[in-house]
Amino acid sequence: MTKKVFFILLALVLAISISLIGCTSTGQQEEEEEEEEPEPIIIGLFFDYSGMGSVDIPYHEVGVRLKLDEIGWEIEGRSIELVTADNAGDPAKGVESIERLVQVDEVDVIIGPVWGHVQLAIAPILAESKTPIICPSGGIIDVIETCPDNFFLTRGTFAGNAYYSGVYAYEEMEARTAVILYNDFATGESFLSGFVTPFEEMGGVIVQTIKPPLGTFDYAPFLTDVEDADVLAMWIQPPELPSFYAQYYASGLDIPIIYTSITAQSESWSEVGDLCIGTIGQHEYSPLLDNDENEEFLEKVDDMTFIDFQAAGYTAVSIFLEAVKSTNGDTTPEVINPAIRNVSVDTPEGRISYTSENVGIGDTHIMEIVKVGDRYEEEILKTYEQVVRKAPWE
Repeated sequence: MTKKVFFILLALVLAISISLIGCTSTGQQEEEEEEEEPEPIIIGLFFDYSGMGSVDIPYHEVGVRLKLDEIGWEIEGRSIELVTADNAGDPAKGVESIERLVQVDEVDVIIGPVWGHVQLAIAPILAESKTPIICPSGGIIDVIETCPDNFFLTRGTFAGNAYYSGVYAYEEMEARTAVILYNDFATGESFLSGFVTPFEEMGGVIVQTIKPPLGTFDYAPFLTDVEDADVLAMWIQPPELPSFYAQYYASGLDIPIIYTSITAQSESWSEVGDLCIGTIGQHEYSPLLDNDENEEFLEKVDDMTFIDFQAAGYTAVSIFLEAVKSTNGDTTPEVINPAIRNVSVDTPEGRISYTSENVGIGDTHIMEIVKVGDRYEEEILKTYEQVVRKAPWE
């Protein structure tokens, strides 16, 4: 072989080797790119971080974090991040904050809000974005009509949250007349409509309606001419309860009180004191519930402060995570929304699923306020099992 031929062959070998190395390098680079970590799942928490609800409502976040700690902040190979947005219990503020969550933070799911008037304000935005929103508490049925694909009312509607209190008053307490009292805004009206409709349909009579405005702390003017009745059915926001109970009994009234939907918790009842013992109402959760999930949840809780909201946050994020498992980590709206709708999961408040309209299905209870040690808790008197958590007419 001549030197010339040898060098030509050597050059060809080197060229082929370089080409092969380049292909291997490109292949490795493509493989590395394929193995890059997927985008994190971003959960938006949408609660009253300011305003009157800021004392208790943010405790939903404690429950959410408890569940995420439990799973190591990762699911289906994707890490999880939290962002928060304040609605301050105000519709205008709520719209501003929800736009940020959807358009800037690009969250995969929203948990919250509590107030019906805020839900109504944000529903059109979410109807357009299709971002799933899981309300851990009740809501107003109109939001589902506006936003049918992705607005999930885990504890049902406000009217549904009070419906069985009206049934129980007539059937079990044998009440035939009632005075009703509620904060004069959308949420208060819904909580009382849930009581009034079944009560009247069964033959009960509403003898008087009293509507103090939201934020009333002097109830004396509203209690001067209360008519006699078998029960007083009422719903006012929890911060107003201490004033109401003190002035109610100071005025000499002793009509049994039905707090149609027990949205207050031990901390609020502690401010009321023993005057609240014996109050009856409807609710979906109590730390006294006897199920394995609730027992396990309470074992992990460090602080029982506003435990109902902690449980609600824990339940809401558990529902979302169960849906994420079923989609193998796909959180695009067209995939995750049907997955949430199809969830059926055991939680601290029992088994939860949804109707085709995104209304929660689960147990609801008639409870009585009792004192357990130094806490005021809800003792279960009667359970209505696996009901659709809305009023029949909704």
